[in-house]
Amino acid sequence: METYQGIPQDCVLSPTLFSLFISGVEKHVNPSQIGLFADDVILWCSDVNISKMESQLNRSLINIQEFANNRKITFNASKSTVSLFTTNRHLYN
Repeated sequence: METYQGIPQDCVLSPTLFSLFISGVEKHVNPSQIGLFADDVILWCSDVNISKMESQLNRSLINIQEFANNRKITFNASKSTVSLFTTNRHLYN
């Protein structure tokens, strides 16, 4: 039988507890950058080489997953999105 731990999503303690659990994650995202706000996390990187950026972000995601597994944290994949911002109009034609 699987058990879950946690508190209701709308609880006023949620952002504080999330911050405590996620503390130190910024050490695991190199070479990407990380931004944290309340219970939201954003990763980004910048380069002219798309393949290099994908590799960097994937490496960071693997490191974050290991970090989360060690702390028994799960991320909701259905609430996750990916965006690519570019000035190259012909990149994906």
